[in-house]
Amino acid sequence: PAFACKHLDGFVNDTFTEYANTSIYRPASVQKARLVSELREIIRVSGPYYLGFTMYASAEYDEAIEMWVGHRQIARASLDDPDNRVHLFFAPEKQHFKGGEPIRLVTNATNGPCRIEHVVLLRKRPGVQPRRLAILAPQVDLRPDGDRPCAFLTWRTNRPAKGRIVVQASSGRPRVTRVNTFLSNHEVVLPRLPEGKASYEIEMRDRTGRLTASKSGKFRIGSSRPKPAKEGRFALQLVTSAPHPWPVSVGVPFAIGSVWDPSNIRLRDSEDALVPVQVSAQSRWEDGSIKWALLDFNSDGRSSYAMEFGPSVRNESSGGVRVRSADGAIVVATGGMTVRIPRNRVALPGLVEIVTPDGSTRTVADQSPQPAICLVDATGRTYRSDKPERVVIEESGPERACILIECRHRGRGTRTLMKSIVRLHFFRDSRRIRVVHTFVNDGTGGGVEQIRSLSLHLPFETVKAAHCEVEGTSAKNGSLALTQLEDDRFTVRRRGRQVSKGRRAHGLASIEDGEAAVALAMREFWQNYPKGLSVDTKGFRVDICPDLEGMDYPRGGLLEDRLFYYLLDDGYKLKRGVSKTHEFWLSYAPEDELLHAVQDPPIYRVPLSLISESGAWTRLPPKNPSPYPSYETWVAAAREAYAADRGSSRAYGMLNFGDWFGERRYNWGNMEYDTPWCFLQEFLRGG
Repeated sequence: PAFACKHLDGFVNDTFTEYANTSIYRPASVQKARLVSELREIIRVSGPYYLGFTMYASAEYDEAIEMWVGHRQIARASLDDPDNRVHLFFAPEKQHFKGGEPIRLVTNATNGPCRIEHVVLLRKRPGVQPRRLAILAPQVDLRPDGDRPCAFLTWRTNRPAKGRIVVQASSGRPRVTRVNTFLSNHEVVLPRLPEGKASYEIEMRDRTGRLTASKSGKFRIGSSRPKPAKEGRFALQLVTSAPHPWPVSVGVPFAIGSVWDPSNIRLRDSEDALVPVQVSAQSRWEDGSIKWALLDFNSDGRSSYAMEFGPSVRNESSGGVRVRSADGAIVVATGGMTVRIPRNRVALPGLVEIVTPDGSTRTVADQSPQPAICLVDATGRTYRSDKPERVVIEESGPERACILIECRHRGRGTRTLMKSIVRLHFFRDSRRIRVVHTFVNDGTGGGVEQIRSLSLHLPFETVKAAHCEVEGTSAKNGSLALTQLEDDRFTVRRRGRQVSKGRRAHGLASIEDGEAAVALAMREFWQNYPKGLSVDTKGFRVDICPDLEGMDYPRGGLLEDRLFYYLLDDGYKLKRGVSKTHEFWLSYAPEDELLHAVQDPPIYRVPLSLISESGAWTRLPPKNPSPYPSYETWVAAAREAYAADRGSSRAYGMLNFGDWFGERRYNWGNMEYDTPWCFLQEFLRGG
């Protein structure tokens, strides 16, 4: 092993990084300074050998190693196309060792790590394997995009490569798309292709330009619409019940050629009565048939349902949510309320109009002088939601519609900081709105942005004395503020004075003025601390990142490394590329079940047999009866251990919740071990 060599100058033994094999490498300081590094050892055997070493060739680095025996250079090893793989390098001539000769491996003045695993002596000359470029697993995935499907062509190459794709549709000239970056995983989006047969030709070359590869294939845009061999029916199984009706979305896979048109899919309840359902094709097979469909319907929370499909099946859902564009806005009418979402500014959730008990209409959320989104950076400079870059109808159907709003946060002049993406979901005959907010640190400057706070403002127009409530504490014509700055401590303040405290807040607030009411419930509020929620007679303020002034989080040691690394110095340190999504619901009608429904909605799944037979997902073994009983025991124990560890390690917090701590003792898992994927597979199997 290279780490066992006696003299390492400019190399260190790798005992900390995630690299799997034992190795030595040049640390960052040596790489940055482009110093020459050297490995020295004494040969302790005699005889004729080929001298060599194994090294991980890091892509995009110029790494070369000189090989010396005594004062004689016998070879220079390099790779003209480093490919993030381990290679065996050896001198072309045998060396006749007597024992006691010094050998050296000397790097060039590179900024690469030169990660060496072993030094080897070989009695026989290894056979050199010819390098080749291969195109692997090309696949076309068809997804809905307005009135025409959009084709996504994906493939892999066994080494970094670039090139071009030529697509010939049923009509028109060939379409050429170029891949200008050397990559191993490739995706090309092909929008608005005409219906009919189409073909593609992938042409790639590696960095050297000497290795080339090509592969062709065929696919179909739209449907050839042959008759399915048979019709089908299967259960949508209720996994988690709820004591109240609630809108749900369920993904359903289909085998190739089963169904082409979403209108040939419908839903029945436990009494075999038809249930209004919205069906949308999320992706399609190469022949144009539906691969994955999304079903949206209003569940009663207590029953399983049956789904039917086939040429004689007709989904005749009508009415429901209506969406239209008018006068610089998108107008959504659910049957329970009307919401106007302007295109020239951000208003959350929009201008809301409801029907009062006497039959008249009333605007309960209108224009507000406050910006909808407010961000404060580490210097105290304020950034407000700018004119939206996009306000689009992302989904529209009788059961559910989704409006997307995307904007930057603008300060004085032209300076902007981060961006917000908001999705507003509306439902048939409902006064509920699901709000999903994502902030994104998309800066291209330094590696970390520091901010003091980020808040959303949602107005509510009161006409008389209003009753406000948050987390069980009420106030008349006053203000209340809930703050959860740690996972086990929250406070409620009325007009700035603490009136209540506890461990873990639910994140529920409401306003009522005798004629109208609105409630807000945030999903997984305390788990995503720091969080804040304020309410007064003018509406709500949701503190995605509340001001931390005066909050003294522990510094140094395990607590800082594990929990509070991004919460020091009265603010938030967000690395470039970080994004975080939060979800909360608004209800413009009095209801007692909102909090429970938001935290624990009903959950459905399709039978495992359907998933396996469809071919749209990896075939999975059944859970009961299981072919591997010992594995099931282990999985159950692992699940319990995972839940127990979350509590004992306090795996909560805005940037931590959903992850696990302890990878190599001192690190977050960072999804490196596919934990969500494993849990999803167990859920589909029946867990």
